[in-house]
Amino acid sequence: MEKEPRKLVFRLTPWIFLLVLPLLYVDILWGHNIQLEQRFHYVSSSERKVIRKETVEKKQEYSLDFLLSKLVKEEDQSKLKSTGLACNPEIFSKHCVTNRPVLIDTATMTVTIPSNQPVQETVIRPYARQEDQVLLESVTPVKILQGNTTSLPEAAEEHRDNIEEKPGKLKLNRPLAA
Repeated sequence: MEKEPRKLVFRLTPWIFLLVLPLLYVDILWGHNIQLEQRFHYVSSSERKVIRKETVEKKQEYSLDFLLSKLVKEEDQSKLKSTGLACNPEIFSKHCVTNRPVLIDTATMTVTIPSNQPVQETVIRPYARQEDQVLLESVTPVKILQGNTTSLPEAAEEHRDNIEEKPGKLKLNRPLAA
């Protein structure tokens, strides 16, 4: 007679675990619920009687111009606002930021930025180790043409299939294959 209650306990224990484990999993996974609405609510499951909600204010959305200006130094931010292009030469990398649409010709490694100003050419060698002059000479330079370019450069006319129109940021810090 004593063996039957033991058999019952041994038979029910796996079933109880199979029912309890998914409930614990759901409680742990969805106990801290983050709702994607205008306001975020963090629901605390540590207090069982009262659910406490803490409202986190939505962060202020910044404009694209503000975010792009954060990528360059303070003295170049005014240049970015006035000309639309600012380059930040660092020891370890060089990057240029523009807030205007650009034309990228991957065959000739030319970036064209249309504007109302006279044509200005900037040449950058996109290589991560700027201090290594020997290897830097073997990297294909990227030409950035900014100015009154009503038509595409002659080299770009030949490779019209390779031209893409991209707005926003152009970061040059890795070697590009020609």
